[in-house]
Amino acid sequence: MLLTSDEAGFNLLSSRMRTYAPCGQTPVLQQDCKYTHLSVIAAISPAGDMVKEVIDGNFDGKIIVDFLKKLLNTFKKEIHLIWDGAKCHCGKAVKHFLATDKEAKRLFLYRIPPYSPELNPTEQLWNHAKNVVLKNTFSKNKTELRAKIDITFDNIQIKKEIGRAHV
Repeated sequence: MLLTSDEAGFNLLSSRMRTYAPCGQTPVLQQDCKYTHLSVIAAISPAGDMVKEVIDGNFDGKIIVDFLKKLLNTFKKEIHLIWDGAKCHCGKAVKHFLATDKEAKRLFLYRIPPYSPELNPTEQLWNHAKNVVLKNTFSKNKTELRAKIDITFDNIQIKKEIGRAHV
């Protein structure tokens, strides 16, 4: 099973995009300025299968290990995972897991060069989620943001052609 994986942050304040409004009536979204976020990690296959995890905070080695275990539980065959060289991918927890866990023997990791989003199709999922589905929206709190993220990725999961189109 070939998978590509990446992480992204989703803020309460979304990306602003161009929109239409009656002449002279600029649309305004009222929102208290809160720079809090949720982090999402996802892995997608060329067939459009996707596994994701949403967390409150930033990724560390332990969370990456938990995600790798989730991948191993989801896909019962060999996994060839393409991902970037993020610090959390190279930490002690990940190295220890790869060296000691029996199931980790089915996991083959390939690192792509830094600053090369064109080599990681998961980047296109972030682009679609942030700049198409969630554009010009805001969330009042993290619970509302998590619900929007879940709905967005459940719809992408259901419409596998969207996931496939980006791989």
